[in-house]
Amino acid sequence: MNKKRLDRFGKPDIFRSIQRKNANESFSTGSVANIYNTNITSENSFKYEPYGSALKSTQQLSVDFSKFENHTFFNSATAKVSIAFNKFINKYPFDGTLFEIEEFEDKLTGYERYLLDLVPKNTGYLTPSGSVYIEVKNVAGSSFPEYSKKRSGAKILDPNLESFSFESFIAVPNENFLNDMGIFYISGSDIKIEAKINNSSNNFCSASFRIISGSGIYQEDKYINTDSFRKGEFNHLSFVLNREAGSSTLESYVNGKKQTESSPVNLSKINFSDSLYLFKGGTFYDGEHKSYNNLSASIKDVRIYHQARNEKNIKGDYRETVYKNEYLVANFRFNEPTGSYSSNEYVLDTSGNSLHSKITILADSSGGKASLNDIRDTSKYKNPVENENIRRLHILYPDNDNLIELNKKLLSSGYEYDQINPNLITRLVPPHYYEELVFETGNNDEIDPYRKQISGQSIPGSAENVKTNILNVILFSWANIFDEIKMFIDSFGNMIFSDFNDEDIVPDQLIVFAAKHMGVELPPIFTSNTSENLFDSNKVYNTNKFENLPLKKIQSLIWKRILADASYYKKTKGTVESLKSIFRSSGIDPDKMFAFVEKGANTSYLSNKNYDIKSVDIPMINFSGSNKNEVSPLEKRGVASTKPHIVSSELSSSIEGNLTKESWSYEGYYSFPASIESGSIQSLARLQRGKFNTSDFTLGSNGGLLNIVAKKQTTKSLTGSHDTVSAYFTDDLNPVSPRKLSLNNVNIFDGDLWYISFSKKHEDDTLNLSSVTGSEYSLRCYKCGTNSQNYITSSFLTGSSQGIQDGYAERSTLEGPFVIIGSQSLNFSVKKGLYFIEDTHENYEEITSTDFSGKVASVRFWSTFLTERDSISHSNDYKNYGTSDPNLNSMFLTSSFGKIRLHIDGNQPVTSSNNEKIILNDFTQNEKNINKSFKSFARGFEANKTINSYEKFIQFVPGNKIDEINSSNKVRLRSLEKNPDTSLGYQFLAPVYNTIENNQINDDARLSIEMSVARIINEKINNEISDVSFFENILGNQSYDFSLSYSELDFYSNNFFKNLKGEIKIDKLLNVYTWLESSFEEIMRKSLPKKTKFLGMNYVVEPHVLERSKIKMNNEDAFIGSDNNNERKEEKSSIQVFTGDVSLY
Repeated sequence: MNKKRLDRFGKPDIFRSIQRKNANESFSTGSVANIYNTNITSENSFKYEPYGSALKSTQQLSVDFSKFENHTFFNSATAKVSIAFNKFINKYPFDGTLFEIEEFEDKLTGYERYLLDLVPKNTGYLTPSGSVYIEVKNVAGSSFPEYSKKRSGAKILDPNLESFSFESFIAVPNENFLNDMGIFYISGSDIKIEAKINNSSNNFCSASFRIISGSGIYQEDKYINTDSFRKGEFNHLSFVLNREAGSSTLESYVNGKKQTESSPVNLSKINFSDSLYLFKGGTFYDGEHKSYNNLSASIKDVRIYHQARNEKNIKGDYRETVYKNEYLVANFRFNEPTGSYSSNEYVLDTSGNSLHSKITILADSSGGKASLNDIRDTSKYKNPVENENIRRLHILYPDNDNLIELNKKLLSSGYEYDQINPNLITRLVPPHYYEELVFETGNNDEIDPYRKQISGQSIPGSAENVKTNILNVILFSWANIFDEIKMFIDSFGNMIFSDFNDEDIVPDQLIVFAAKHMGVELPPIFTSNTSENLFDSNKVYNTNKFENLPLKKIQSLIWKRILADASYYKKTKGTVESLKSIFRSSGIDPDKMFAFVEKGANTSYLSNKNYDIKSVDIPMINFSGSNKNEVSPLEKRGVASTKPHIVSSELSSSIEGNLTKESWSYEGYYSFPASIESGSIQSLARLQRGKFNTSDFTLGSNGGLLNIVAKKQTTKSLTGSHDTVSAYFTDDLNPVSPRKLSLNNVNIFDGDLWYISFSKKHEDDTLNLSSVTGSEYSLRCYKCGTNSQNYITSSFLTGSSQGIQDGYAERSTLEGPFVIIGSQSLNFSVKKGLYFIEDTHENYEEITSTDFSGKVASVRFWSTFLTERDSISHSNDYKNYGTSDPNLNSMFLTSSFGKIRLHIDGNQPVTSSNNEKIILNDFTQNEKNINKSFKSFARGFEANKTINSYEKFIQFVPGNKIDEINSSNKVRLRSLEKNPDTSLGYQFLAPVYNTIENNQINDDARLSIEMSVARIINEKINNEISDVSFFENILGNQSYDFSLSYSELDFYSNNFFKNLKGEIKIDKLLNVYTWLESSFEEIMRKSLPKKTKFLGMNYVVEPHVLERSKIKMNNEDAFIGSDNNNERKEEKSSIQVFTGDVSLY
């Protein structure tokens, strides 16, 4: 039965042997020779295997190793932990070659690899501060010979006839020093080599490299100086004695760049009789005997080579981890941890030559000594070895506190698991096998020897071995093999399963097999990268983070996510959605990064219906999940610090006065959960002014100008919701009757996003009503992402012509007006405006309502009236805040009064606090230009939790270009019996028998995926324009026929671009495009139907929407009138008449 099932799937690759010579054939990435010194040729290695090769290790399985039940079946969890830690400390080749390290890692089980990643890591540097030096004895294994890899006692540092190079990162403090400071020196018979930092009295310093050879009259003294380098930061210094060209010269390098070179020096065989001293002061002769001090600087990675290093060598690895190799004779990384542990005064040599050396700390003038923790403090500078492989910087000192704590925790959890594991192998053998053990130890717990935490008193390699009996060793060895086999067997069930979580799914090596079974083709993604980048994360990233992954692993994760979404991918294959799903599986938002241009046939170039339907992540400020039920004292506005609320900045200024004195508008985006109780009244926004008392809020005054409320009715009907949205408002803070606009049957509590706006059109803005004192008020409610649920009501109401500014005489002492959302007490001693009503008023409960437990996405206030077209544009796309004429109402126009004055949304730089005010950014930046008594803020949200969350909603996003033919829907209904949309240009009232001649559709199959800086700029510009008529009125204006440009577009363009903070950096986007194009173009091509003419992924350099090419008409002399073309539109144009005879020739 099983055989037939496997045959049906085809023979899985897990059962097929793979020839090692084809290890890299699945990648078009260059020669494997680029991966030097690795174990790629080892049969035990699986890291470099191509997809489809056999599984060799449980490290390759997608298993959650943090849970013992996933990998420990017959073995002892306690024994696994104990044996693993002993293996790490005693066997890990911290001073080995890359080959040795990889070989050790590949031989680990999956759980051991998991534990090795948990072992604490450390990276660091030393700061000697003038009282520290290190003596490196020229004897292999002189320190800790019993634990050293090399203990021959050989003289390692002697170059004999070879070259000698010294390298290190050094950060000289930005302070003056009068004496030189030593970097290193080493001497022998008739030879001394030294390097030091030269004294400096400014922000720069230099270094010198010196060699003294011979004696007496034959003594030769050569030295060179580097160019100056900056203090206060790490610089890489290299000093080279180059003996490769038959002569000996001194060379110096700073940050990989060659500085100086000396004339030849006469040298013979070099043998050092003394130790190498790091950071120690010394003496030199410069016409007279002089001395230099111990080094007072920070130093990282001292490396000594018997090789003449050059620019290529240095730049190739000076910012990377260097492992043991044939030329490296000493390598001190200074990554030893802080804290108290034995041998913490030693630095480890990782060259493999075992030159471990002791840090000597000298007493200062007062007799005190610097602490090792201060010397190893790394808070001042960033690690200069940016690509240091932190995954391999394990802390392996057996008595290190952090390592002991981890070991103790894992042993405890392992022992608990062993107590409840019925399949533990020691429980499956006859009990009398352990009688001898009980007789010898008096203990019948076979696991007890493994419960002892790790111990040792020296460097890595010195952990004490577990003392147990031979029976335990045999049983647990077999149990470990059984567990590994069972994990492989269990993984067979996941061979064709994938998910977004990398657990219990198809192993990386078998992804191609799973994809073939699912009918999905997975071409390689990173085809233009080198083999090093595929397998080594340090070749990919500029920072040394533990979570960095190599490209092969990233490719595997992307492929798994594509397979997890395979059903949707196959369902949408042949459409743009299938392409977008691939990008989303890769963690890339395609709608932000690309334009998918389908060359369709929109007959209307300039149309408000030219939009894309997109699912957009919108940041929502959540009022429902906060500590709103807690009680706290009320502050001056009647708000509590434990109840969520938002208060805007003042909507007034000393220059322009009250921003509500003329026309104005408020708008916001809201979402409520359907679970809100029936009968609930939600205050969406309130507009208030008041005189507030900080000591007792009840002694202050508060005036209500506007309260927009939504009420969830208790009854439902088959026809829909009975819920209402109402606006209560007044123009006057004096006692007046509240006014009301209401919209019925609005299903605002359905969980979707709703747009709410309230506008006042002052009498001066109301046409043909100049003789009437009053204003027009409008309440609009639109469901975002649909055109089917739009609710509008408006009324022209007579009343005060001066607005709320003159309605309250003490306006100079008032705060506000301001917008407030959230719970608030209205128990003020003086109540004005809306709040000056009796509790017997029929709408008292709604007018005084302040509770809000929904979500709000954006809050905006305008000092102008928003038209219905403006509101529709804003509801379609929440990012749009435009008006029909940005030349009059743009927020960039300092001279304009009627523009957006407040714009707060959920995308804030600070989204949580410890119950303190969260200052909210106003994206209009008006707060910078107007003196405000306070800025917009949020408070009362649950401490230390983010107040916002991103939720997906459908949006109608305008086309990026107003004149681009781009249609993804090529199915066109020519006629409808009811309500045809004639604005589409091709749809009419039925019946229609023929296609109109000027409405012929010429579809083509071209598709292009484009990135463009202009598209990003266009998106920002389109957010400021609500109606395409802005472009229609300019481009169709005949007065521009004889102009070289469109002056109105130029005017807006100048105002728009002068507000940019900096220069547009095109190359940044180009770098991103280069990577994405090389990685994804092929997989895009294979996902398209064959008939599609794929134009590729393209980086397009093009003009933005305001940059219009124009040809000036040359026959303007045929028109009689003013020379100013803009005046001609108000004049009658006449044509100059010529008379004469016309005859045939």
